[in-house]
Amino acid sequence: MDPPVTDTPLVLHDEPPAYDDRLVAFVDILGWSKLIQDSIGDASLLKSLADAAALISKASLMAPEINAFYDTFGVDPVCDLRASHFSDTHVISVRATAYGAGLLAVVTVGLCNSFLDAGHYTRGAMVRGLVRHTDSALYGPAILDAHQLESDVAKYPRILVAPSAQALFESATWLRTDFDGLVHLRILWPSSVMFPEVIERHIARFRKFEKTYSLKLEAAGSNQNIAAKHGWFLGYLRASLAEAEAQRPA
Repeated sequence: MDPPVTDTPLVLHDEPPAYDDRLVAFVDILGWSKLIQDSIGDASLLKSLADAAALISKASLMAPEINAFYDTFGVDPVCDLRASHFSDTHVISVRATAYGAGLLAVVTVGLCNSFLDAGHYTRGAMVRGLVRHTDSALYGPAILDAHQLESDVAKYPRILVAPSAQALFESATWLRTDFDGLVHLRILWPSSVMFPEVIERHIARFRKFEKTYSLKLEAAGSNQNIAAKHGWFLGYLRASLAEAEAQRPA
């Protein structure tokens, strides 16, 4: 049987589309390749893979809903949230504005927390730069910059925020300077944005994370590469837990 033939013409551009100036978050799941390799001989890992794969599409599904909200209520400025994913990689972008930076932080933090709940770390970078990000195309210098930061610099389960992106944040609420001087996104909800009625809920989540990831650290044994990632996260987690406990209503 002959393969189906589409009548849809291939669209080529007489004038190449220009890049847009956007704020871009590039997020990967740590340990994804190993999890896939291990699943070949261990069927018990298939559920973890399937659950993570379902979460991977979360940002892409949320983007149209968030944009529709802005359109419906006439919120200005429009952030034009866009999201793409492939395998374990997410790319989320917004217009390069202060309002967009706040929205991108909330969406990225929510995504990273979903993976933490499922037992997975994320690592990535946020940059401001030139990109073409549509439903069918994703390329540009900003993607290369973000990927380089994620793969070569981040090292730990953190979302680095480049100076170009930091400049768009009107306050430091979502930003944290790490021990090595690098700035990363507060993927654990900052106590400064917690409402009193949800502080206890966040404290309970942080304590649950502490138990879960302490066990992972013990399981890492002599694997220093993995142990370093768990150790970094537990240090950040305990600092965030202390901040949240200090914000408890009297």
